[in-house]
Amino acid sequence: MTLNEKLKKIITSVSIACVIAAGLIAILYLVNCSADGKIIADSLSELLVKVLLTLLVIFLSGLFLLNAVDAISNKNLFGLISAGLIGVSAVLFLISIWSGLQGAYLNATVIIAAITILFNTLVGNTLSMGKNSLIIQIISYVALAVFEGMIVYAIVGGNSDFFMDNIFTILIIGIIWAVFAIILLFRKKALNSKGATATASIGNNKVVLTKQEYQALLDRIKELEEQLK
Repeated sequence: MTLNEKLKKIITSVSIACVIAAGLIAILYLVNCSADGKIIADSLSELLVKVLLTLLVIFLSGLFLLNAVDAISNKNLFGLISAGLIGVSAVLFLISIWSGLQGAYLNATVIIAAITILFNTLVGNTLSMGKNSLIIQIISYVALAVFEGMIVYAIVGGNSDFFMDNIFTILIIGIIWAVFAIILLFRKKALNSKGATATASIGNNKVVLTKQEYQALLDRIKELEEQLK
């Protein structure tokens, strides 16, 4: 199992565990709220909400890390920056959840998170697809940037009226982004099935190999290592 596969397996396992735990906590919280006599105290109920939000932050961070894991395993600079931004955003949100910090701190956290999502999407798609479906990629990025910009403006500026007045526009832009993101996902899978590429650095030069060529090279190295034993 390659480092790439190990990272994906670990991240996926943690994300699944967070989803299961969050689901159980959400059910307990809803049952408690709907019960005539509360099952748990208000203080414990508040704690459950914080734990639930924490699990959601970890889950979402895992999803974005999966998008950059190829770059991380190859020690790509942009991939490492993306992973760093994801980590910073997660920590900032967790601090806000458990400390109750609001105002300027939360606004800054929301802005950093929005930048992280856009950067992570750009890095993940660019490294895995290159210039394939470039027009679709550009439309997707523009739609995501506008979608995030409108939401951030409503949150950071405290413009709830802006959000409600433009809710239909925001939803349409969000749907457009989602549609093109799904198209890119299928295009990405199609490229992987045809033979993904791997980049190896030799000195100051880079060599691009198909997935089959890369695997054949690894098999040959393994054979040579066995012969030298």
